[in-house]
Amino acid sequence: MTTNTNSIMNLENDTYKTKENFLILGQPLGLKDTINIHHPKLLELYDQLKNQDWKEDELSFTQDRIDLLKASKEVKDLFKFNIAYQFEIDSLLSEMYSTLLAPFVTDSQYSDMLSIIQYNEGLHYRSYLFIVRKIFPEPNEIFDLVLKTQEVQDRSNTTFKIIEVLKTAGHKYSLGLIENDQELFNTVFKGVFAFYVLERFNFMSSFATTFVIPESYDGLLMNSAKTVLKIALDELIHWQAGEYVIKHLMNEDPRGKIALEQCRSELITIIEEARGAEKQWSKFILNNREVVGLNVNLLNDYVDWNYKHVMKTLGFSTENPGEIPIKFMKEWLD
Repeated sequence: MTTNTNSIMNLENDTYKTKENFLILGQPLGLKDTINIHHPKLLELYDQLKNQDWKEDELSFTQDRIDLLKASKEVKDLFKFNIAYQFEIDSLLSEMYSTLLAPFVTDSQYSDMLSIIQYNEGLHYRSYLFIVRKIFPEPNEIFDLVLKTQEVQDRSNTTFKIIEVLKTAGHKYSLGLIENDQELFNTVFKGVFAFYVLERFNFMSSFATTFVIPESYDGLLMNSAKTVLKIALDELIHWQAGEYVIKHLMNEDPRGKIALEQCRSELITIIEEARGAEKQWSKFILNNREVVGLNVNLLNDYVDWNYKHVMKTLGFSTENPGEIPIKFMKEWLD
């Protein structure tokens, strides 16, 4: 029995000759290509992420276990709920990031970038669980914190709905049930955008509320925070890749320009709803909890600052974000 290789690998792909540089929904990928590089920025970010690879067990958590036991209830809750949310999202991304976009990706550098991000997200969820195993008195508590806390589950509802539509479209497209048309392009474009919003926007508040603990409590839970910092520095590269792809699609891809025109209001709504969800999270995570160095208003100011950055970066606004409201975030992420 002879296998039709073209059904799983497009041996008619000739982008090495035509120099087509469509990131999504161009010629289906065939042989991978690092000779004819159409998107060197993605190769640069891939190399950065690869070069800063690390392992979850590089630090000792003995002191952090002691710290968590003696911490106030307010600090314990702040730490645990943040870990729960980050663990939930990275569990999703470690399974879905590259997998859901793969049917539509038609550039080798973008494909490689998504693959290393998905691997990286696996490192992230394992790191959160490694912290939990080492310092939580009852490690299985992390599952209840996710599964029984509605605020954790609701925080990313907007982006989850878009990713679910992307998942369905990928199945249908792979089976030949839908065409490679503008409607499909718009669906994929919004999916790419949703992943970007998760990493560029939703994650940042959780990083701030993790770093404030050692920042304001004399190094409390420092090695846990240092591990989360490694994750945050990875995420900076993830969302830079997403930002590059979105800008390229909006400015260079003919169908991307149409998608921007047709979906502009939806994209802004995604950001607006994510902003609202983050402010609801601020209220949940900090309301009635006294935490030195951070309160609901300050965290919401940081949400607004990130919102303005995203809006300006993507050309949806000309408003200057101004100075970062939470000064220690600049110090940690630098």
